[in-house]
Amino acid sequence: LDLNYGRRYGLIGLNGCGKSSLMKCIGLREIAIPDRLDIFYLDREIAPSDDTAFDCVFNMVKEKTEKLEKEAEELAACSVIDEAQLNFVYECLDELNPDLATARAS
Repeated sequence: LDLNYGRRYGLIGLNGCGKSSLMKCIGLREIAIPDRLDIFYLDREIAPSDDTAFDCVFNMVKEKTEKLEKEAEELAACSVIDEAQLNFVYECLDELNPDLATARAS
């Protein structure tokens, strides 16, 4: 699979031919994809709306970020802090980085 920086890709095919499976493999980076390429995999359908694809992805990232931030606060407030889990949550937040999403998408 050959993907180039700065390009946007889509898949077209018949139902059941493996489009979703391929996208999931790409999104989870089960296929070797350079780290410099941003990939946003949505694992559920989005309700029909007038939002652009970017808006849908951005809103999903924002929603996931809010959940992770809440989880980090709860973990930090525990009397016994699970450092490994807290570090994992922070790593996930760093990967999402919604502050850079607009710049990366343009």
